[in-house]
Amino acid sequence: MFDWVKKLFLGSSSEPELQTAEEAGESANAADFSSSDSLFDDDFASTTTLQFASAWDVADRYLKDNPSPTPYTMHALVDAGAADLLDASELLDACQKIADHGYQFPINGVLLNDLSDSELLRFVRWQAQVGVAKESYANELKIRELIEMFRASQ
Repeated sequence: MFDWVKKLFLGSSSEPELQTAEEAGESANAADFSSSDSLFDDDFASTTTLQFASAWDVADRYLKDNPSPTPYTMHALVDAGAADLLDASELLDACQKIADHGYQFPINGVLLNDLSDSELLRFVRWQAQVGVAKESYANELKIRELIEMFRASQ
């Protein structure tokens, strides 16, 4: 088991060593693994990076990136990584943490009234993916059009 330690201190022995079948299999697997550049050969796995964020991470980035309250609250929320949250409750927790610091609640009232909690997170992810313009939040009518576009894309 500790042959490598013995070799380190005593040097390699002159007599040939016999490998067990298990050791031979392990060394073959190690050789296969080391010859591959990535953990997965699958195209999707090698080109996709999964990122996850917590409500604290999002609130912290939001406050750090916006030292004073911003009129572009939804965009700042997306920029802070809200699309990487795993659960809709975390999105609302992050917004509450931001509001607790004296900022406006980042999610517009129209969105809160028209979308369910689970739809809110999907909306934030959609907005991050599509790249919604800041002008889309100019008034209530534009926000409702944005909600319709979101629902049509689902």
